[in-house]
Amino acid sequence: MPKAILKQRMNQEKCNRLKEVISNQHHKEFVETLMALQTRLQSTEHPYEIGQEVLKLVCTFYGGDLAWIALGDLELEIWKPLWWYKTDEKDRTDEKVYEFESSKYLIRWVEAIKKNQILYVEDTLSLKESAPDEYDIYKRLDMRSFIAVPFKPRMCGFIVVRNPSRYTEYGHMIQTLSYIANTAVNEHKLQELEQFAMIHPEIKHQNDIVICFFGELEIYTSKGVLREHDLNSLKLGWLLVYLLLNSKRAHSATEIFDALGGGKNKGSPLTVECIRTLIYRFRSKFGGLFEKNLIVTSKSGYQINPELRIKCDLNEFEQRCRMSHFADTKLEKIEKIKYALEIYKGPVYASASSETWLFHTANHYAMGYIEMMNQLLELLADNHDYEGLGHYTSIALQVDSGNMTAYFWKIYSIYRTGAVERLRCVLKQAKIELTSEEYENLLQKVYSNGDQNLIGLMQ
Repeated sequence: MPKAILKQRMNQEKCNRLKEVISNQHHKEFVETLMALQTRLQSTEHPYEIGQEVLKLVCTFYGGDLAWIALGDLELEIWKPLWWYKTDEKDRTDEKVYEFESSKYLIRWVEAIKKNQILYVEDTLSLKESAPDEYDIYKRLDMRSFIAVPFKPRMCGFIVVRNPSRYTEYGHMIQTLSYIANTAVNEHKLQELEQFAMIHPEIKHQNDIVICFFGELEIYTSKGVLREHDLNSLKLGWLLVYLLLNSKRAHSATEIFDALGGGKNKGSPLTVECIRTLIYRFRSKFGGLFEKNLIVTSKSGYQINPELRIKCDLNEFEQRCRMSHFADTKLEKIEKIKYALEIYKGPVYASASSETWLFHTANHYAMGYIEMMNQLLELLADNHDYEGLGHYTSIALQVDSGNMTAYFWKIYSIYRTGAVERLRCVLKQAKIELTSEEYENLLQKVYSNGDQNLIGLMQ
């Protein structure tokens, strides 16, 4: 046998023995590591701590210098790291990551998610010419090489180890850990959603949603309630309300921007560029409250999901107002108007009701409320229900302190119930809240009533 062939065989056998040694070493360490992890996880139930244990183990096992868990949205082409583990405390990679990274140039990552495959790049420098935009991301994040494993279902994301130095041909460990990471992330999201647990009585189906616009925005689902203050974002609130009020079709980012003032309104918070990231932030934090995405995307833009069964207090208010017109008796009309008025909690999306894009809608329902309330006050007076009249005038003035008709009936109810010592206080308040013309009209209306005793008290 020629020496060259013999040497080649010897080298091959040596290589095979080395692979076998590494394989045996990998298998032994794989088992020992998982057993140690199981022991450590028995002492904690906190998702973040579990995630940190997993990331630390990934770095140690594969000889990497950094590991992280990243979540993404394929539809919006956005991803964001959730948890990090650094082997060097001086590492500043987390500061180099944008708040929301684009996956537009990470085609191989998207394919890995879709096919549920491990992604291993041995040398990112090899992509400098063929995929320069992708390489620029790796360069910014100091990724000379990496292993990434997608996890599904429920959350869409990756567990990543940067610059691994061993066992790169063995993916069993990181695949196993991706399952644990996915479980920890999902538990983390569930714990975040526990604060929203409250079911509206109108929710009968998992796709039902009840939206309350009057006063503070509230969105009820089969899994809980999302309130305006939970959003903690003026930008997101404006975007949500606009899409909810205009839910019949899709709207482009530019159209939404222009509709909300195009930056011309005082305090206008939106830009065209931030709309996609706002939707991602909303899905990431509150997506678990919805059986299906509340906001869906299409080639035409963004739209409230038409598959959801949405009820809202605006429609209910108008329906109840219409019902009051068909009352057969005065008492029935009084009760039906009360039934309608109980829905109104204040202006439509009160925090922005005076903005140009919302003013017409808010004013329409405010005028409808005042009209129904004034009808009720007159009916109560006509029915000699002066206690009820006093109660509803107080409610009317809480909602709209400039309601001149409510002041008139307040004065009338005070006089009829004998609480005349409160009369001057109400007149003083009316003079503050009403314009001088409205105040004069109020006095004229009282005098026109013709009750001399009341007129005497007004002097």
